[in-house]
Amino acid sequence: MPADPQKPTTAWKLRNALKPPFTLDLVWLVVPFALALICFGLLPLRSWDYWWHITMGRLIHYWGAVPAANHFLYTMEADAPSFVQPWLSQWALFWLHDTGGLQLALLARNLLAAVVFGWVGLWTMKRSGSAMRGAVLTLVGFLIAFQLIAARTHMFVWPLFVLLVWLGTRVRTRRAPLWLLVLFPAAAALWANLHGSFFVVGAIALAFGAAAGLDRYTGAHEFSATRVFAWTATFAASLAAPLINPRGSEIYGYVFDLMTNAEIQSTVTEWMPTTFTNPAGIGIVFYLVLAAGAFLFWRARDELDAADVLLFAGFAIVAAFSARGLMWFGLAAPITLAPYLSLDEAGRQDARQDTPPMVLRVVNLLIALALLAAGILLQPGTTWHRDIVTTYQPIPVRTRAPLAGLVTAETPVAHTELLRKYRKGLHIFHDQKYAGFLTFHLTDANPQQLVFVDQRIELPPQDVWRLYETVIDTPAWRGVFQQFEIDAAVLSLERQAPLVERIRASDDWANVYEDEHNILFVRRD
Repeated sequence: MPADPQKPTTAWKLRNALKPPFTLDLVWLVVPFALALICFGLLPLRSWDYWWHITMGRLIHYWGAVPAANHFLYTMEADAPSFVQPWLSQWALFWLHDTGGLQLALLARNLLAAVVFGWVGLWTMKRSGSAMRGAVLTLVGFLIAFQLIAARTHMFVWPLFVLLVWLGTRVRTRRAPLWLLVLFPAAAALWANLHGSFFVVGAIALAFGAAAGLDRYTGAHEFSATRVFAWTATFAASLAAPLINPRGSEIYGYVFDLMTNAEIQSTVTEWMPTTFTNPAGIGIVFYLVLAAGAFLFWRARDELDAADVLLFAGFAIVAAFSARGLMWFGLAAPITLAPYLSLDEAGRQDARQDTPPMVLRVVNLLIALALLAAGILLQPGTTWHRDIVTTYQPIPVRTRAPLAGLVTAETPVAHTELLRKYRKGLHIFHDQKYAGFLTFHLTDANPQQLVFVDQRIELPPQDVWRLYETVIDTPAWRGVFQQFEIDAAVLSLERQAPLVERIRASDDWANVYEDEHNILFVRRD
């Protein structure tokens, strides 16, 4: 049994990949970082939550306080209580947008994704002893997490996740002192003001603490009661630290309410369990990786590190119950599986690379440089990005200014601009996901009750959501419009087609603007 499963006997070193002769290791080294840059450089803003978050960030910036009331829904009292949890990341997103526009926010998304998966790739290469295996494992994790990577508040905690797993591994293998565990509760306190998944910190501490306790029986590492106690204290402190937020202990009630909210569980796919079909195309990959992980752990059962098994299994359970957890599993799986892909001695002999011919060295170097150059040139704000994204369109994007190449084609940019010409105090009915975009562009630091519902799915009572569905699907829309004095409607031609046809047939409403995705109606005076 190896003394330290964290140290594969196949030694792979970063400096060897970076210096001549340039082998394929150099290409594999840059692949996770460059591919993340390229993939997200080609993608516009996909998260409608972004606009809601920067709307709240603007209020926080100008008020110097965290909002605690409804403010924007005319279907509720303006002062109805509302819990704003990720206030710090909302402010950070607004600062990015205010400083450099949507381009800067998307650039931050892309760089954070590239740095995090580049870090995971490098670490996985070291743990597996192979640049190729490490890169492939990381790309599988990247695929699993792909749909969750977005310009949202959780992007600020991706680096914290990898940092804490890395720190826990260093402490466990006695390459870092125990006192550094104080960083766990510190990270939990910061995390609780950035994103609602702050429980992840405690989960990581629990996995390492349980592994330290199991060392008494497994012998993977020397058992130490002191270390078990230190990890237990770290776990407890990581549960208490999130209380350091503007609303104190209410944060736990807020998260519980989100996790048990019927509207969220039934309508938001990322809150639903991960199945073979949810998320589409990714669920099956998740379960294949689960099966592969179980096989690798079983094959190496005599030299397992319990921390790897517990981290892998723990975040697999989180992801199975909620697709949102695929982000954490996509980061944890490559790290925890890497040591168990190490080759035996015969395989290591076969894997040793001879010095490649000069022409291959040059080709390897050029490929690595080309990947990095492509990743840089395709970032938002460059002419290459605008021209390529609007011409080839990996997904349909807006091709005209403003926001050309930065948002999806269905974003109601022109509709919103036309609404600016109308009087203040409009009540707009809309596709729910457009609420943040409308609110950000039609209000300022002085909020007004503008929209029917918004991204706070947990805020309106069930009867408001039933009214929303009634308006879309039944002839009773007129009564609801009269009840709330609705003056305008920004509707999706695809998702709200029945309502569109009913309003078209009404003489009381004017079709002000229509494109291939949305239509703007305004009530005639």
